[in-house]
Amino acid sequence: MLSYAVFPAGKRIRPNLFLKLVTLFGAEITPDCFHVASALELLHCASLIHDDLPSIDNDLMRRGKPAFHVKYGVANAVLSGDLLYALAIREIGRVREQEQIPQLLPIISDAHIRIQEGQLLDIKNTRDINELQRIHHLKTSALFEACTLSAYVLRHVQCGVEYEEVKALGTAFGNLFQLLNDLNDSAQTEQYARASGSDIESGRGSVRRFAVEERAGLQETARKELAESLEAVIQKTHSKKNHDEVPPDNVCAGVGELGIRSLMSDFLNS
Repeated sequence: MLSYAVFPAGKRIRPNLFLKLVTLFGAEITPDCFHVASALELLHCASLIHDDLPSIDNDLMRRGKPAFHVKYGVANAVLSGDLLYALAIREIGRVREQEQIPQLLPIISDAHIRIQEGQLLDIKNTRDINELQRIHHLKTSALFEACTLSAYVLRHVQCGVEYEEVKALGTAFGNLFQLLNDLNDSAQTEQYARASGSDIESGRGSVRRFAVEERAGLQETARKELAESLEAVIQKTHSKKNHDEVPPDNVCAGVGELGIRSLMSDFLNS
């Protein structure tokens, strides 16, 4: 039953973002990285199960298939979502570098808390654009921030990127992702997260209710912020002026830059 939620033919954008950033920050991919990547994906899958529930978004389809609660029932959906959240925490506990666990656990648990806060606000069905952006930050950007900040914890000791820059990168990814989710038509949104469009029909949780010009402006701003934030982080990984940072010929950082630029290109060209 859980495999239906965890292997839904998605793109694994969040764990891929995390792994690409680990290499961009000069570190090697180790078994610990996969524990963290798994935790991030489990957290995401749990949020999707609960997001689709009749009392929240009431989505009947997810990536072209029946939503979890449609296939297995509401009770199983609630309990399975809770279980996936717990499994995400357990994955962090399996990290072998014990000194990293106290840094990773608050990141993962904070993302969980903020997702729930976003859900609570979302069901109030706000029509205020500022409140809507806050909901998106909580429900979507929080998990992207967890991806970037987790990679920061596993960074190479000589990486010169700052915490706030990494967090801003996660926020930028999340903001653009949510806008693409909302602004693409139902045929395109299947490649992101939602398929049935119930948010749009109910007028909840989507920017589609706003004027076309306003939507276009939000999307353009989000694209620009992501491009600028990512470029700032990449340049910082090459900088030598603050510390003895990772040298430009560092293999991990080079591979990571190619990967993260490719991922960003997918976002910007969507």
